[in-house]
Amino acid sequence: MSVLIFLATLLFSLLAFASRAHAAPAPPSPPFRVVAYLPDYRVGTLDPASGSLDGVTDLDGVTDLVFFSLEPTSDGGLDSARLTPAIAAKLQDVKRRRALHLWVTVGGWERSAGFAPVATDAAKRSRFVRAVTQFCLSRHFDGADFDWEHPANAPEEAGYAALLAETHRAFAPHGLRLSVTLAPWQKPDPAGVAAVDTVNLMAYDHPGRHSTLAQAQADVAGFLRQGVPPQKLCLGLPFYGRGIALPDTALAYADILRQYHPAPAVDEVNGLYFNGPETIRQKTRYALAQRLGGVMVWELGQDAPGDKSLLKAIQKTIRQAAVVLQDASLWYNGGEGETIMGSVRLDPKTAEKVRQVAAIKGLTLSEVHRLALAEYCERELVEPKTSRYDDPFYDDIFGAIEGPHDMAARSGEIYREVMDDKYRRHPD
Repeated sequence: MSVLIFLATLLFSLLAFASRAHAAPAPPSPPFRVVAYLPDYRVGTLDPASGSLDGVTDLDGVTDLVFFSLEPTSDGGLDSARLTPAIAAKLQDVKRRRALHLWVTVGGWERSAGFAPVATDAAKRSRFVRAVTQFCLSRHFDGADFDWEHPANAPEEAGYAALLAETHRAFAPHGLRLSVTLAPWQKPDPAGVAAVDTVNLMAYDHPGRHSTLAQAQADVAGFLRQGVPPQKLCLGLPFYGRGIALPDTALAYADILRQYHPAPAVDEVNGLYFNGPETIRQKTRYALAQRLGGVMVWELGQDAPGDKSLLKAIQKTIRQAAVVLQDASLWYNGGEGETIMGSVRLDPKTAEKVRQVAAIKGLTLSEVHRLALAEYCERELVEPKTSRYDDPFYDDIFGAIEGPHDMAARSGEIYREVMDDKYRRHPD
């Protein structure tokens, strides 16, 4: 029954995502999130009213905006010089207008030197925790993201876990949130993982083709095997390309489009590997399939405009997932009898089979409908590659949701397939 609980929860959150208005106070984080980093050097181009960067990237669908970044100082203090008054005002304006959660990163690449002396000294840890807590409260951030790149030895790893645990204890009375950002090769410390709300997995910057779908799947599987709860894990998606043979060469996705004009399904040009819209869609589907907490994006300013946008590819995939679940919910809510979706009447042979299955299994008709619903959603939403429909699944079957469509008629056919398939494969 866990899949049914998941489907109900995901349906509620995705429908809320699909109908998100540019509204008032931020709601509780939905089960599936879009966490997007915004570096300090990008905020100047942010227009809070339109929610766009350089008039290009629209923040619609972003649930968590992460300002990058502050730095820890070696004495346990916090260097917030990059958060100028103008940047702070813009971020708070966006938070009010977009009903999203606003985070601040501490650390990051070439900004992590202060972590080691702080984490390995109890007094400095205590001072640092106080500084971060006070900063979030006074500057109206909803949480902090710790991004130490990277602990170099066992004492530093142990100190980092202690720092996360102590920060959690300080944050909890105020309702502040805590995340940690990790590379795939890092070993997530169980105490550290227990202390945070989110683990952002940097599933990119591997040698060679730096962020393939297969590698992302392996990265997620590795963290799940090491005990990271899926609902805490956000799969990192790169909005940039990196050289295959020359990894120090990097180019924003927007620049790759301008220079090379790759097709949506192409991920490699001129020795650069990147994620095009199709790979981003597949990774988002995979995150949904694994019931992860969401996806994470590095970083917003690298996206392309219009229908080439990677953020829009994420948004569309999530919204279409909501459509699948909404239609499936309507299908199930057809009731106890011989109809599905409240409008399609099962033929007598199929209706009789449903009754027989119910009797054999000792189930009510409602429970049989739910089993079929769960199987349908598993096959058609989270495992589109194994579906009887070829990709692009969403466009072919549910793309017409905004107008008249024949989902109700199709569901009768799918229902019969699902019932036959489920009980042939799982007679018990």
